[in-house]
Amino acid sequence: MARFGVDFSFDPPSIPELLAAGVTFAIRYLSDDSRKNLTPPEARRLSDAGIDLVVVWQTSKGFMLEGHDAGARDAAAARAQADACGMPDGRPIYFALDIDPNPLTEAQWAQVDGYLDGAASVLGQPAIGVYGGWQAIDRLVGGGLAAWGFQTSSWSAGWWSPLAHLQQYAHNVALGSGLVDHDRATSDNFGQWRVGMQLVTRAQWGARPPKNQTPLNRAVQHGTAVHYTASDADEQADHANCARRVRAIQDFHMDGRGWADIAYSYLACKHGFVYEGRGTGVRTAANGTDTGNTAYHAVCFLGDDTAGRDDVTDAGRVAIRQAVEHCNRWAGVSAFRPHSWFKATACPGDQLRAWLAAGMPVTDAAPPQEDDMTEDQARQLAAIHAALTVPGTTSPEQTVNLLFDRVRSIDGIVKAGIVINWAPDQLQQLAETLAPLMAASLADQVADKLAARLAE
Repeated sequence: MARFGVDFSFDPPSIPELLAAGVTFAIRYLSDDSRKNLTPPEARRLSDAGIDLVVVWQTSKGFMLEGHDAGARDAAAARAQADACGMPDGRPIYFALDIDPNPLTEAQWAQVDGYLDGAASVLGQPAIGVYGGWQAIDRLVGGGLAAWGFQTSSWSAGWWSPLAHLQQYAHNVALGSGLVDHDRATSDNFGQWRVGMQLVTRAQWGARPPKNQTPLNRAVQHGTAVHYTASDADEQADHANCARRVRAIQDFHMDGRGWADIAYSYLACKHGFVYEGRGTGVRTAANGTDTGNTAYHAVCFLGDDTAGRDDVTDAGRVAIRQAVEHCNRWAGVSAFRPHSWFKATACPGDQLRAWLAAGMPVTDAAPPQEDDMTEDQARQLAAIHAALTVPGTTSPEQTVNLLFDRVRSIDGIVKAGIVINWAPDQLQQLAETLAPLMAASLADQVADKLAARLAE
């Protein structure tokens, strides 16, 4: 089943607008023009909202006609920008042949070939993608110069290449306060990634397709349950063998248990990688009760709980926590429970149970700052502005965009109000409305600072 996504540059929709439209991935740009580029904060916000990322390098039209040295130069710049945004190793960068490929001469195609060779000399051919019309995809992906294809309907005469992982099929479509192109992924693995988790997608670990899926209702979500497999064999010394263990679990669940898919939402190995199971928004079969499966995601550690041995490594704990927080961000909740909270079972073992009770501490997790505002709290603020008319903006959606750009702390809320010229009564309304949406202590701090600002 194709996934729906969008690409955009200068006119971004807000994250609530993307989620409301059912967007599951966003294709963003890297270039020599910082105004349209993906930024590290944006990459984090999209990832936290459960929206996958794909990146495309695009500068001037025809830049791929500049040959080998230009390809090497651009690939180095693209890699540096992607690294800064948190793109993990092994994910591709698409290079945009954003011109009609049909009239290109053989000499011009040779320059394009040289450009991609130059890019591959920096990134490696498995990380090279190309964007263009069907002829570009057929020639460049089919010829082995690129490993990934992103085809546009432009210059394609209604033809879709079977070699394309992504299709851009509608252009300049209004989405909330932004302007986007509509895209669809025709492959489970199309080069997508998120900041933070070292995610192994279903396609990457060789998952079978599910027999069926039951969607979760966000309104009834409570949290995420944590499990373990209770198997020493799942604690592979060589990470290359972990995918085989995940496939074995899926086979057992589907063939031995008769379930629709692997039971868990995500699985984590001791090497710090997170394996995509059913994913977010899909009912699990792991938690032992109907309510548990309907109202909780499930994250499972690949391993046992051997006495006197630290089965769950530091990297494994980080991966479990990342997977739990990812599930909870989708659901807009924060609770996490051991599997034994739902039914009488030893799962997830004494080590993980104690770790969960201690709040899932990990050595490299930065503690939240007193004035930090969570992504969920920032998202909730969008509802406030549907009722506010803010001078200098043309729509509530535009106001939300400005808010998301600036609100990352209590001081940020106040500064946002000043920057976009909220009137004193609007600031007061904001302070009053925050109380039921945020933790009381946080709301009090906001109200106090707003009051001080209003008194100036």
